[in-house]
Amino acid sequence: MTQQTEKSEKVRVIIDVNRPEYRIYKKAPYVIPIIEENGKYRTGQDDLSIQQIMPIRVSKGVYKESEPLTEAQRKKYPYVINPLEQYTIKHLQWLNKKDDYDSCIYNLLILSGQWAENKIIYEQNPQKYHGYFEDAISEAIFKNNARDERFEAETAVRNASIDDYKRIALIFSFNVPNAVISLKSSQDELRSNLLELCDTHPKQMKMCFHKYNPGIDADIFILECIDANIIVRKDKGDLYHEGDYMGKTIEDVKRYLNSRGKEQLKAKFTSLLNQFRGRPLVDYSEEMNTKRKDDKTYIMECQSAIFENNLDDAKKAFIKVNKELYPEKHETLRLSVEKLEAEREASKESTLIDTFKADLSGLTLEKLQSKIQNKLSKYDEKDFEEIWDDKEKIIEQMIKIKFKK
Repeated sequence: MTQQTEKSEKVRVIIDVNRPEYRIYKKAPYVIPIIEENGKYRTGQDDLSIQQIMPIRVSKGVYKESEPLTEAQRKKYPYVINPLEQYTIKHLQWLNKKDDYDSCIYNLLILSGQWAENKIIYEQNPQKYHGYFEDAISEAIFKNNARDERFEAETAVRNASIDDYKRIALIFSFNVPNAVISLKSSQDELRSNLLELCDTHPKQMKMCFHKYNPGIDADIFILECIDANIIVRKDKGDLYHEGDYMGKTIEDVKRYLNSRGKEQLKAKFTSLLNQFRGRPLVDYSEEMNTKRKDDKTYIMECQSAIFENNLDDAKKAFIKVNKELYPEKHETLRLSVEKLEAEREASKESTLIDTFKADLSGLTLEKLQSKIQNKLSKYDEKDFEEIWDDKEKIIEQMIKIKFKK
């Protein structure tokens, strides 16, 4: 191994000892927090049981050794973390990511959520972290990813049409309220402004495009309503329509528009937007009635398909039924479609079992036994000890194991 490779595999622990609360760690060891979630410890060794991790208590003060790891587990976890023990590190300590113990310590720190992978990430939000790793490779990867993200954001803006600039600016200014961007700028100024923001906010800029955010169309509709003052945004970010509170975020407004009793609002907003853009005023009540007629058609199509046991057509019609307009009917159809799907799966499995049974029946007892004893087999010979000379029972047992009956 070259000296350069050895160096690249090592990272250095940096605790922010300039912060008053961490000055103690200039000399004292830092105890790594092991986080517990839903009865499990965040160690990165989730597939190990408690009996494999810790000594087993037999009686008061009496313990026996932990259960042994399987061969695969031993390869995967050469060093096992006991979450009830204390693991420590020191400021400026080196960790070798190729070393079994050091690698576990590195993962523990990252999994705690209180350590940044490198200095760049740490400096973006120093209050979130206790420290970071001095890691040149991680920093290089981070910089490369950041460059890629800026390039993707710039490319998306450069490929956008002139007519799209205001829409992009509208989405961006809502998602990043502190960004300096004027919707009243000329097209050239707006484009220049958007390209500059690709340097500082590439991730947020990418989310203004359908390629990176497929659900953006619904967001644009709401933002255009805000721009037209159909939905009014107050000083604290609260969103209102004619005095009714709709929430603070775009997701809040979506939920509001989809809530029961608000079915006509979206059609009303569409009509008002058309008026704002100088298009003919649409009779939104008539549009809503058309949608109700369409929904009833989808309900009838779904019911007919279910009656004919046509799962594909039933699913196609069901996804078009408006849950908010017809909640009870929607639930009834959902249960019927799920039942039809379960019946189809059961029928498929029955066919597979019959085929598998026919294949096994064509084998001799010796060949069945050989199949079970094969090292690559998923069968355990112990499950067949009592029926080893009974071909029919062996076939039944193999079916049970394969299909988990």
